[in-house]
Amino acid sequence: MIKRAILSLHLLLYLTTGFSQVPDSTFKVFSVSGYAKELPYLQLIPNYKTTFNNILNLRLNLAANLSQSTRVILEMRNRLMFGDTIWGDLASDESFRKGGGWLDLSVASEVGGNRGLVHVMADRFYLEHNAGKWQFRAGRQRINWGINMVSNPNDLFNTYSFFDFDYPERPGSDAVRVQYYINGMSHTEMAVAPANHISDAVGAFLYSLNYKGYDLQFLGGYYHNRLALGGGWAGRIGVAGFKGESTFFSDPDGSGKSAFVASVSTDYIFGNGLYILLEGLYNGGYEPTDEQALDLVKPLSADNIMFSKYAFTTSASYPISPVMNVNLAIMNLPDIDSWFISPSFTWSAATNMDVSLISQIYGRSRNSDKKVNVVALIGSIQWSF
Repeated sequence: MIKRAILSLHLLLYLTTGFSQVPDSTFKVFSVSGYAKELPYLQLIPNYKTTFNNILNLRLNLAANLSQSTRVILEMRNRLMFGDTIWGDLASDESFRKGGGWLDLSVASEVGGNRGLVHVMADRFYLEHNAGKWQFRAGRQRINWGINMVSNPNDLFNTYSFFDFDYPERPGSDAVRVQYYINGMSHTEMAVAPANHISDAVGAFLYSLNYKGYDLQFLGGYYHNRLALGGGWAGRIGVAGFKGESTFFSDPDGSGKSAFVASVSTDYIFGNGLYILLEGLYNGGYEPTDEQALDLVKPLSADNIMFSKYAFTTSASYPISPVMNVNLAIMNLPDIDSWFISPSFTWSAATNMDVSLISQIYGRSRNSDKKVNVVALIGSIQWSF
């Protein structure tokens, strides 16, 4: 019933967008945006297999403004995936189908003899109301408490994978959220994400302020049957950016293992447009798994945010022209003797069209039967509207 209602509203908002403008007013009742993306990619695993797959992605971002202060947001991820991978098996995978949310706001169906999959999912669907300094949201939404670019131990509600090349919007969470803006420099908020089992629920508060040029935040709450207490900052040292965040996780009764997760970064933009980022992560909740190298795009959890205990990332981007940009990301995972390299190129071919080429190379240099090397070559053509 819920999925039918989502899809019906999805269609209704899309069809009525052409009549969204209220005469003689700048207030829009309905609005729509999004993009269509063609994404072929080749994956090579030496001494194992080579696979070719393709993803067609149509994203629709729909908004219905009920009044000047109240609106409904519905954003849909519509994908057709096909190729050498057995995509049809994912139709019954609950975590994939639901996208990490509590409610099942998705439809997944295999096509082409289990080699293809149609997946439609609402990763944003919430009611928002603004009343002066107050903002209320209820439904599937992105609650972004993270500060750093790569790893976010403060992001209790919406962890994501740095290696996921096809999800810039990042996951949403089914939650109720209340924010209060004290002034232009500080605010406080509280959010609760329920679940079928209390051990899977999240409830936390955050307070942020600006102190002597630094944006500071403090947070605490309940995270998957653990107590969480943390904070972070964003500011500058001289001309370079300086950011960090950390969270301590502990079982309420003290019987379990505690975990401290922290990341620190610095970045700088040179006069010629070259951007450099350096980030280090300590993942105190690290728990080894046998297949950790094969789940690069699977989001982990805030108390175990990487498939290693330590991670050091260097990223650089450079605009070789006003419409062309190159990027290189290198990650070193010393405790598991592994590394990750990702060069990429982006070209703004037209006003609303971007072309990208991405390579992802993951290697383990240990001499063991579990050694895995993965090479992915990805292309992308995206038209935005």
